[in-house]
Amino acid sequence: ELIDFSDCDGIIGPEVSEKLHSDFETNRPNMIKYCLDNFINDDIAYDNVMEIYDDFTKAFKLASKDGLVLFT
Repeated sequence: ELIDFSDCDGIIGPEVSEKLHSDFETNRPNMIKYCLDNFINDDIAYDNVMEIYDDFTKAFKLASKDGLVLFT
């Protein structure tokens, strides 16, 4: 749902947010591995990417309770 979604316009409602939250939770170990494989010499880049990943995880968790994620 997120891959085929504009990053500059639109909303993601509670049902899709719930699925995306689950996907982000499930795939966090894969993201960590990806970051370690690609940013091993750059702790700042790793921290920034994981912070963004965790922010999206939190946003989708909050939106899954009758909320939304707004892209502007």
